[in-house]
Order: sequence, then C-alpha cells, then structure tokens
Amino acid sequence: MKQDANNETAVAQPPRAGTARGGLQIAWGGWMAAATGIVSLVLAVAALKSLGTVLKPLAFAWVLMLVLAPMVKACVRWLRIPETLAIVLSVLIAVYACFEIGAFINSLIATFVPKYGEYADKLQALLKGMYSSLHPQAVAMLREFDWQSGLSKRVLSLSGMVISASSTSVMVFIITAFLLIERRDFGLKVASAFADSRRILEVVGSISTQVSRYLILQCVISAATGVATWLALWAIGIDFSVTWGFLAFLLNFIPTIGSILAAIPPLLIALVQYAPETYIPFFEALASILAIQMLIGNVISPRVMGNHLNLSPVAILVSLLFWNWLWGVPGALLATPVTAALKIVCDNIEVLRPVGILLGSGRPLRRGGAPDVPDAARRRRSHRRRQMRNRQQNPNQ
Repeated sequence: MKQDANNETAVAQPPRAGTARGGLQIAWGGWMAAATGIVSLVLAVAALKSLGTVLKPLAFAWVLMLVLAPMVKACVRWLRIPETLAIVLSVLIAVYACFEIGAFINSLIATFVPKYGEYADKLQALLKGMYSSLHPQAVAMLREFDWQSGLSKRVLSLSGMVISASSTSVMVFIITAFLLIERRDFGLKVASAFADSRRILEVVGSISTQVSRYLILQCVISAATGVATWLALWAIGIDFSVTWGFLAFLLNFIPTIGSILAAIPPLLIALVQYAPETYIPFFEALASILAIQMLIGNVISPRVMGNHLNLSPVAILVSLLFWNWLWGVPGALLATPVTAALKIVCDNIEVLRPVGILLGSGRPLRRGGAPDVPDAARRRRSHRRRQMRNRQQNPNQ
C-alpha cells in the first residue's frame, strides 16, 4: 500500500523545470527549421524567376543531353567510332532536326497567314448569328474582342517565338555538347570528390535512365498523335490538316493541357469552314480528336510508358502550373522531367522520402507493397540488411 501511495505521489508531481525548458528548446528548434526552409524555398523560387534567361538554356541542354546520350552509346557500340566523334555526330543530327522543324513551322505560318483574314471574317459573322441565343454578358464580351487583330497578334507572336528559339538553340547545342563530353569523366570526378560516391552515382544514373526513357517514348507517342490527327483531319477535309497534326505533336509534350490546346484551332477551322451550311465536319473532327486522345492517352501511352516515372497526375498538374508561371511555355515543357528528377532525389534522401512518396502515383501502395522506392535505394537497403545479418552471424568480426 505504501508503494502505491508513493507511486501516486510521484505521478502527481509537476514536471521539472529542466524538462519543460528542454521541450521548449526542441519546439523552438523545429519552428526555426521550418521558417528557414520556407525562406530558403522563397529565395530559390525568386532566384529561378530572375535567372530564367540563364537557367532555361541550361535546363533544355540537360534534357537534350539525356535524349542524345543513348544515341551516343549506340554509335560507339554499333558503329565502332570514337566517343568524341559520336558526340559531334549526335549534336549535328539534333541541329539539323531542329533547323528543319523551325523551317517547317515558318512555312506553315506563311501558308496560313494569307487566309487568316478570310477565316476571321467568317468567324465574326458566325458569332453574330449566334448572339440572339447567348447571354447578354457573353455577347458583350464577344463584341469587345477583335478576332482579326487579336488572333493575328497570336500568330505573329508564335513566329517571333520560333525566331527567338532558333537564336537561343545555338547556345543550347553548345552546352549540350560540353555536357556530353563531361559525362564521360563524371563518375571519376564524383568518386574522387565525395566519400559516398556510390550513392550519388546511383541517384544520377537513376535520373538519367528514367528521364531519358520517358523523353524518347514521349517523342514516339507525340509523333503517333500528330500523324493520327493529321490523317483524321485530312480525311474529313479540314484545311491545314498538316499544321494541326504538327501542332498536336508539339503540344503533346505538355501534359494534360497540351492536348486540349491542340484541339481548339482545328475545331474552330472546321466550324468556320463549313458552318452555317453544315455542322457535320465539326462534329466529325471533334469525335476524331477525342477518339485519338482517348486511345493514345488512356490505352497506348500507359502500356508503352508503363511505370517509368511513377508520378502522381496531381503532382504533374501542379508542377505544370508552377513552371508555366515561372518560365512560360519553356517551363511547361520542362515540368515533367524536372518533377521526375526531384522525385528521384527525394526518394534517395531519408529526410525527403515522404515528399517523394507524395509525388509518386501510389500504385505500389494500392497493390499492398512498399512505397515508391527506386532501385538505387532498394539496393542500398538490401545491402545494409546483409551487412547487419553478417554482423549478427559473426559477432567477432
């Protein structure tokens, strides 16, 4: 009984001042760490925003390097040529391809501009006929917008974007060539500079493999989308079907939003070209575009892409909005590769692993398996378990 009374007295005693002070210090340290992280994040975003002119060519050069690296390896392995010559050959092929794409875009714009005024007048007349069935506020908004001058500015801005991109691409190709050359000795430099070089090389190798595979497969899927769109619109009889197919190819690199934006111009042309006499080509074009997007986006793409990046659709959409706000259209194109690289880095750092799990698609969790852990981290964990097992079996070592 005395022991129970003493225990109750001990439990009822207030906490010591040193314990409370230690708890306050821990809480204060947590708040300071959180505040430091938020301030660092804000400063990093501000730096990315202000240094976009410098960082965008570097980011595109990194992406292009990941695309050309398999080509360089194939040239060295199958053609038996020196690696430096393979790098030069790969970069020259990329330069030629980008030059042809730029010339093709300019020719498409030059073909479309002479008929632009005719289509703008038809669209304006078609909208005037629909004013009686629309809400008064919608009618006021449509009347305030000058379709001819407004859309012409967009077309001219697209042409100017192509010219500025061609001037910037020279620097991108030069940086890409140096990155491919530097790639040869990167492993030796990391091994000499860092003690945990194996982990760093595994993370970098995982980023390169996954992002490179994604970009190459995305090029194939985008090309299939563009060709299918071109053939469908050509069969319906929509003007400039090649232009809209090429636009679908380019915008398919922007996740989710790109396919929606690529569908708007051909549908407007189908409406203006045949309405008000008939609306059948418009609905045929709408059904064809929807069928292509649904087939490729929901059936073919998941089977071909598989689970390479393993990114959440919400994470991709948020990343797309963020990078589009940060760098515009170039940021939207870079959103998915950058998010994939960020997820791989978070998966390989213990403190940031919860962020990597949140960025993942969650498929392993739905199957009842482990969280999204890359092969590099999984190999390290199995290696540690083997070491611990060996130590338990041989305690004298």
